[in-house]
Amino acid sequence: MEASTQSSLGWYTGYFRFSWPTKSEPQWYLDLIIGHAVVAPVIHRYLQGLSLWYFHRRANRDERGHEFAFSFLTTAEHAQEISVELQGDSLLKDLHEAGLVLEDTCANLESIPTSEKPPYSWHDWPSSVQNSWPHFVMGACQTWLKLADILLPAIQQTSPASDLNIILQHYQQLLTQINDLWQKNGAHAFLHHLNAVFGYIPVRLGNELIVF
Repeated sequence: MEASTQSSLGWYTGYFRFSWPTKSEPQWYLDLIIGHAVVAPVIHRYLQGLSLWYFHRRANRDERGHEFAFSFLTTAEHAQEISVELQGDSLLKDLHEAGLVLEDTCANLESIPTSEKPPYSWHDWPSSVQNSWPHFVMGACQTWLKLADILLPAIQQTSPASDLNIILQHYQQLLTQINDLWQKNGAHAFLHHLNAVFGYIPVRLGNELIVF
């Protein structure tokens, strides 16, 4: 994006809130469906207009509950186009009708009319960390989506996606495979090599200094 447009950039966030039955675990595969099947195609279509983007996932027994957020840095014009695209997604409509997505804010995106203070950056972080952090988390989200791109076709071969129930089964299997890869490879492939980028400087965790 041209430097001359930086002043017109702002942060926008769309939220997706899921059904979370009492005394059950969050249905984390729903985040994967939204991120990979609903949001990622829109990211690809509007990539040239997005300076930065990333996801945030959370689940607490409070008023927000189980929620997936898609935050992105762009112009108001591009944000409106992305809003329209998300609202028209047929799979998202099916998830609403099935009662799996309770609500979304695609028609009324939360906005921060500045490129400073990205959503989900902690207020007590130094400003240098707040403004560089989105580059890191976007890369992590790209990796998450790429894993889905690589693994999903083999799952789909076993039973072509003919209806919503099959799609849900596919993404449940996909989540299991991604979780397994993270548990077995995350420490070395991701955390260790992340630490390598920063020269193996120990990270403070509580009262301890740890090198991943």
